[in-house]
Amino acid sequence: MKFIPTALTRSVATSILKTKHNSPHIFFGLGVVGVIGGTVLACRATLKLSDTVEGIQYDLDENQKISDAKKSTNTFDEGEHHRQVAYIYYKGTIELARLYGPSVAVTGLSIAALTGSHVSLTRRNAALTAAVGAVTKAYNDYRERVILELGPERELDIYH
Repeated sequence: MKFIPTALTRSVATSILKTKHNSPHIFFGLGVVGVIGGTVLACRATLKLSDTVEGIQYDLDENQKISDAKKSTNTFDEGEHHRQVAYIYYKGTIELARLYGPSVAVTGLSIAALTGSHVSLTRRNAALTAAVGAVTKAYNDYRERVILELGPERELDIYH
């Protein structure tokens, strides 16, 4: 009892084989496009960077004004001041991560795709080298058996 038609199964299997065969090229293309996309995202984030840095600097200046006011009234707590500065830096780091996070992620995935393409092609080349080495050894063994059987002159004639 067949639920899936044979033509559909064959079509899907052919598509999978073609995709596996071309996977290094696909990974390489995706990697190049991704690196370009990551660069564009980073450039767009850089356009928003000055506003973000100004916001962080504004928060630091406001915190300093509050601390100076507390110093004049003798209610200044240095530990509280350091906690506020640390919080402002923490908040600023999160804002910067939101700006540049997508570009870093896209570029990282693109580099992974490029590396995957390289590794796949290297493995295929190693397999081809091993196959050629095995065929060469078998052919040289065959020629030596022909020399033993027919003699060097006859083998040379056959070779040429």
